[in-house]
Amino acid sequence: MHTTTVEERIFENIKRVILEEEFQLKNLANKGIYFMPEQAFFYQISKSLLVSKQLIFGDAKVQWLKDMKVGDAGVVDLILKVEKQGSIETFMFQFKFRDDYEAYLRDAMTLTKIHQHGYNVRNPQLFLCALVDTTDGLADHRIQEIEASNDVKLERAGEFLVFSTDDEIHRKNVQCVVCLWKVLP
Repeated sequence: MHTTTVEERIFENIKRVILEEEFQLKNLANKGIYFMPEQAFFYQISKSLLVSKQLIFGDAKVQWLKDMKVGDAGVVDLILKVEKQGSIETFMFQFKFRDDYEAYLRDAMTLTKIHQHGYNVRNPQLFLCALVDTTDGLADHRIQEIEASNDVKLERAGEFLVFSTDDEIHRKNVQCVVCLWKVLP
């Protein structure tokens, strides 16, 4: 029997939120996930992780912080300070919502800088979460390039989710790839 890790539970929660939003937007407005404003994406994920904190982190105390500057690394979108039995882990997330490769790399570099310099962050667990708009699925060049980059070390936090959606800005029937990478030291 496979026991799920905290990062797997986090990613399953993120994928569930995205699919629920896609379903609701289809039914309420005949729109796809990219109709959701980017800030709403961050907020929905953040809130859901806190609502599901017992399932994800067990009986730990979880503090929710957002848009926090960390040293000279930059601003981090979401920080969850998880305290359990006197031990603290800090889960930090950068979110990207259909952006270009350079934006993904910048956010991954912010998190890499935290690993390199510490900034008094206790037990950092660093993640880059992205909703990639594509017609190439997992073969999208942004996904391929960020994973092949020599500037950052990433590992997938689980199996990426790919689904078809509508995107009124660029094209109809685009795919959404829900990605979560753990940023490694």
